[in-house]
Amino acid sequence: MSGAQRLPASFVRGTRELRASDIEAAIPRQERVSVAPRPKSGWRRTFASLSVPDFRRLWLGTVMMIAAMQMQAIAQGYLVYQMTGSAKLLGLVGAGMALPLLVLAPFGGAIADRVNQKRLIQGGQIAMTLIAVLITIAIATNSLRWQHLLAAGIVQGLVWSFMGPARQALLPRLVGHERAGNAIALVSAGMSAPALIAPAIAGLLYALAGPQGVYIAVTGLGFIAVAMTTSIRHSPQPTEKPRTGVASDIKEGLNYVWSHENIRVLMGIVLVFVLLSAPLAGLLPVLVVDVYHREAGALGLLMSAMGIGSLIGTLFIAGFATRRRGLLLIMSGLASGTALLLAGIVPVYFIAVGVLLVLGLGNAGQWSLNQILVMGQLDDRYRGRVMGIYMMTFGLAPLAILPAGVAVDIVGPEPVLAVVGAGLLLFSVFVLLTQRRIREMQ
Repeated sequence: MSGAQRLPASFVRGTRELRASDIEAAIPRQERVSVAPRPKSGWRRTFASLSVPDFRRLWLGTVMMIAAMQMQAIAQGYLVYQMTGSAKLLGLVGAGMALPLLVLAPFGGAIADRVNQKRLIQGGQIAMTLIAVLITIAIATNSLRWQHLLAAGIVQGLVWSFMGPARQALLPRLVGHERAGNAIALVSAGMSAPALIAPAIAGLLYALAGPQGVYIAVTGLGFIAVAMTTSIRHSPQPTEKPRTGVASDIKEGLNYVWSHENIRVLMGIVLVFVLLSAPLAGLLPVLVVDVYHREAGALGLLMSAMGIGSLIGTLFIAGFATRRRGLLLIMSGLASGTALLLAGIVPVYFIAVGVLLVLGLGNAGQWSLNQILVMGQLDDRYRGRVMGIYMMTFGLAPLAILPAGVAVDIVGPEPVLAVVGAGLLLFSVFVLLTQRRIREMQ
């Protein structure tokens, strides 16, 4: 452009006065993603994703739903045992959610890649809340049977098979890929935090108002969760329309996992971790009564210690664990294995409290970091399917508790914990020495 063809001064002034708000106004509302400025470091970064309004709503809904489920578990356990007096039936009802997760989670993941993920989460929360309403009515009319609670658990496991993969797949779309790790850790922290108070509140409500009071509170928390999810504004649609059936999508997801070595190894690590760490949950009451010779109330302190350790671990991961995550994942396995081993060979209650604090830290590292590393490897098209396959591991926990319980009847709880702890410790050392690519993952 020659000097004689200069742009008019009014045009130049107009471009200088163009503001960011003018540009934003030109973008269709549905295409905007609210992402706040990135905090610098430390604890400001710990809660970075919560500065995104839509993630904050999803997070609050998740916390409310987890608190509701934990309160329900307390009431359900008391109810089943009061109605049946059978520890076997108590275990059966408690494991009701596991089988649907083991079988249906891959289908839930495939569906999550096909539909609006917010709507899928919202529908699941509504279904969970309606189940609580029906149980409340059954209690009020004296028509509740233990079979109803078993059926409710199975339906809840089915619903969770679809909600879980959808939530994890939605996270990067709400906060962006850079903050996905922080968002996963905050969701894990949000799932750990209710364990510190929800069971105690449920126990108090049960004593004051009976099981009906607990289920009314569960229903209220469910409605809050639904309201939080409904208020999410940015609700991205699937990136492309499905061209194949759900079964083909699941097969494609399995092939995707198998063809990516890092994802395959990470899933193998979490599988072994679940199988070796899950027995402790079923053995804690036995330890309290038969080994530590204490009342049932002592179980609450142990559970709280593990919950505090888990919460601290997830908050640390959210704010500070941004480098060498693979190495930290392996170190978390070493911590969990050491804690389980100590729980088996040192039969002292107050030492066990500290041991379970360490176990909570290790467990947080295993769950949060493993998911962060897996999510960091994924193509957006496969997020739901891969997380559905990943969630199958939750359904394996009761399958690990059953043989551990049989072993406890034969040799006692301490040797069983020592063996599974030593196994997890040796496995973590093996991964540390042989999996260089995992060690160096960020």
